[in-house]
Amino acid sequence: MSNPTTHAEFTRLRHFRQQVYQLLGQRKDAFFELMDAVVQTPSANSFAELSLAAACTRQWHSLYKALAEVTYNQQELDCLCVEAVPDEQVAHFAIAVTNLRRMHSPTLKERRYCHGAQREVNGRGIIIGLPYSIVAWSSARGSSFAPAVHIRRLKPDEKAVAVAVEQLLWLGLYTPSTLEWRAALDGAYGNREFFARLRDKEVQVVARTRCDRVLYRRANPADYCGKGRRAVFGTAFRCQEEATWGTADQDVSLTDAQHGHVRLQVWHGLGFRHQGQFVAVSGLRSQIHLERAKPPPARWYSAYNGKREQTVCARQWYETITHRWAIEPANRFRKERLYALVAKSARGHQ
Repeated sequence: MSNPTTHAEFTRLRHFRQQVYQLLGQRKDAFFELMDAVVQTPSANSFAELSLAAACTRQWHSLYKALAEVTYNQQELDCLCVEAVPDEQVAHFAIAVTNLRRMHSPTLKERRYCHGAQREVNGRGIIIGLPYSIVAWSSARGSSFAPAVHIRRLKPDEKAVAVAVEQLLWLGLYTPSTLEWRAALDGAYGNREFFARLRDKEVQVVARTRCDRVLYRRANPADYCGKGRRAVFGTAFRCQEEATWGTADQDVSLTDAQHGHVRLQVWHGLGFRHQGQFVAVSGLRSQIHLERAKPPPARWYSAYNGKREQTVCARQWYETITHRWAIEPANRFRKERLYALVAKSARGHQ
């Protein structure tokens, strides 16, 4: 007896493949065979080896023509991917930059110096390659399955923070109205430049923040003396100085299967100073494994809720944070198993 769930998932996947096929223009058959060849080939040392897969019914040079001449609407393809995200529960997205090594491709345009693994370039961790900002849907906590729904290459004059903001706004614009979603980012985005760009935008985002970050409360109107311009910023909130915290607006303790005894503290009404303006965020402090004699150091996060009609509690921010990890092994899977690091030709041209 067949499993109804498996049959339904297979039908859904087949329908998705047919939709992708319809979005392709010229060279669609060769390009689709190339994608199937990637799935069928567990290990390939070069791009040409993919032509030996059973899915490839054409001559080997058809793969090169497929990549060079295939046409498709990138916007429609991205929307198709995000529409495939289930809307039965809150969807958690993660955004991160992954760098594809192109050390030996001198003719490749717009290469940049990027951070890589410490083992590369004599342990210095600096490579020459192409950085990509990836938005991935994290299906479940602890899972390494995080398919990408939007990918954009960073050009030399672009910053990862600005591109991530554009991708978040794209999610807000093109996700189905029935889908409730939040996004999590790492410490490279937990700064005033990032959150200032999200002001008044209808998104829900949380990003890790440095443990020595200084935030501010709004100035108290009652303190105005009637002379000069009204103050914008009030007392400082220093993450390293507990005396400046005051009483948390939320103080939650819970037991997590992965992180043991967890304590979450949230302070609302905080903000960054950015060009003389107050950039409102909530500060979140997370402590895990408190049952241990020496628990790990506390981590700080900045959260922004641009949907005023929805309230996000500490537990919900915590769930979004814990879903972010999936993008790390997923990016490694894209490099090692989907051959993102394999150059198109032996001479290094891309």
